[in-house]
Parts: sequence; C-alpha cells; structure tokens
Amino acid sequence: MAANPTQSEASLWKRLKGNELGVPFVFQEPVLGYTVDFYCDVAKLVVEVDGSIHDSKWQRAHDSKKDRVLSAKGLVVLRLPTTLTTDQMVERIELKLHFLQVDRIPSSKQPGGEAA
Repeated sequence: MAANPTQSEASLWKRLKGNELGVPFVFQEPVLGYTVDFYCDVAKLVVEVDGSIHDSKWQRAHDSKKDRVLSAKGLVVLRLPTTLTTDQMVERIELKLHFLQVDRIPSSKQPGGEAA
C-alpha cells in the first residue's frame, strides 16, 4: 500500500484486496505511465478515488488527460468521489463489473459464495 493512502482509499482497499468482488485488484499500480488508485487487469478497469484536490482546474485537466490516455488503450476508468461511503463505492464497482460482463469467481463474502 502507498505510504500515505487516503482514508477512503485504505477503506476501499480492505474490501478489494480479498477478492470480495470475485476479481483481483491491485493498489497504487503503475499503468501506462500513470499511478492509478486501483486496477483490475481481468476487467481492464481502473478505479480512481477522487477527493477535493481533484476539484482544482489543474487537477481536472490532468485527470482528463490521464483518462483519455488510459481509455485510448482500452481501459475503463471509473472515478468515485470520496463523498461516497465504502459500501457505495463497492456497489458502483460491482455494477461496472457487471456492465463489463466480467467473469468472476464467487467469494465467501458474496451471496451464494461458498466458504473457502
């Protein structure tokens, strides 16, 4: 984990690192010259958790360029505001994985999953 993850990032990582959603995620991964908050290679999904720093004009321009570069290489970028709860973030990631039709391995934490 990064030296200083935000509270939102740390909380979300606790949920994603255990394959709760049936796909592996990595945290603070370098992808195409950018460090992304979370990345799922199976889904080609980048998840960015955006706090208030992302409201600045400079940061919005940087984020827009980053999104264009990643999207041009076939990656899907999902930006989540820190105003969401961790449960809401996980729900939005779950919906995106469903939309992308990603095959997943059931987790013991998912309904219908078997305990390991």
